[in-house]
Formats: sequence, structure tokens, C-alpha cells
Amino acid sequence: NTGTGTSSSENFAIDTLGPVPTITVSDTVLKAGDTAEVQISFTEAVSDLTSEDITVEGGTLTAPQTSDGGLTYTATLTPNAETTDYSNLITINNTGLTDAEGNKTELRAGDSYMIRPGFAGTWQVVETTLKDFVIRA
Repeated sequence: NTGTGTSSSENFAIDTLGPVPTITVSDTVLKAGDTAEVQISFTEAVSDLTSEDITVEGGTLTAPQTSDGGLTYTATLTPNAETTDYSNLITINNTGLTDAEGNKTELRAGDSYMIRPGFAGTWQVVETTLKDFVIRA
């Protein structure tokens, strides 16, 4: 008998997005001699995060270590003794980070992006940006 109709697969997603980091610091008010744990969590596992990808203003950071395959990294933050302001940042250069599928996190003018619920970090906009808000019920 000749078949009739069509057959379809289940829905599937194509992963084209790079990993998105969230940075949390265990103590945000430090003095000389203190240290704090820094946790960097990613939406997807990252295998190539190194100290060269991270910039710390007003302190130093130990090499990031992971024990869960690259979803979460930890490091120790030590403030500089002479630092007295509250505007210090930990910044990750996302352009060097890739996920298991080889996707990089790179945003250029005109690209869309999503800041996920629970984002705990600093987002810096270097060009004029149009904000579109989506509210889910």
C-alpha cells in the first residue's frame, strides 16, 4: 500500500547562542586583608575561561577553577590595600568564551540580547541601545 499524509519529527532547537555569565561576589564591602569568593555561573558549560578573560578593578583574582564541567567557576578576590571606592568591577571578556557547540558570545551593533531573570552583574552599553521589554504572564 502507498502511504498517505506526512510524518514529522518532534520539535528541536538549534543552539546558536554563546554562553552568558553571571558574576556574584560573596562580600561586596571589603577592606585590606579581606578576601571574597567570586562565583561565575554560565548558561552553558565553558571550557576555556582563564585569568586572561577576567579584568578586576581594585584587586586581584586567583585563577578560576571549575568542578562541574564548566558551568560554574570560583576564584578568590583580594582587594588592593589602597582601594577605597565602591565602583570596582569584575569584567569578563566574553569574546573568547565558547560553549561545547563552539558558539561564542559576541554582541555587535544591531544584535538582540536577553538579560535573564536573576542577572547579578554589570551590563555596560557602549552604544545607543533600543530597549524592547517582554513581560511574560
